[in-house]
Amino acid sequence: LVPYSEVEHPIDTTFLQRYNIDQKDVMYDVRQDRLVFPVYAETVGLVDAVGRALKWNRKPKWLRYASSPAPYTFGWGNTAVIVEDAISAYVVGKLFDSATGVALLGTQLTAFHKQYIQKWFDNIIVALDPDARDKTLKIARELDAKALNLKDDLKYRVTEDLDNLKEMLDE
Repeated sequence: LVPYSEVEHPIDTTFLQRYNIDQKDVMYDVRQDRLVFPVYAETVGLVDAVGRALKWNRKPKWLRYASSPAPYTFGWGNTAVIVEDAISAYVVGKLFDSATGVALLGTQLTAFHKQYIQKWFDNIIVALDPDARDKTLKIARELDAKALNLKDDLKYRVTEDLDNLKEMLDE
């Protein structure tokens, strides 16, 4: 893995442009051609990473590099916005100063996730992809959090979804 901005040969940046991802925030897996989101732990530093295949037909689409239970987070706000994937977490953290995107890297809320979220955040919004509405409500109940009903994944930046999230963050 190398910092994306330091790769020696040219990489197609279409994927970065599609989601408005800054090269300095991600890494690149040269061998597997993956965009890599680093996973940090508060006291240890880099503990894991999750990589997204840049070619649409590559399997697996998402790859976890190590076995850390830590979620991928991006942002420095005091409200956790729980999402499924690293790109959505990145979008949340990039667009909203008061939020931190927290990617479960799936739809399962583990005991570690729950402990981590409750330790670091006073306010929680669950915003899983639209096909996981039942999970959104279940996790929101479990965390005593708000649930955001989305039209589409947050990574697609649907105006109505972003406006609704901003309204919830401002409450």
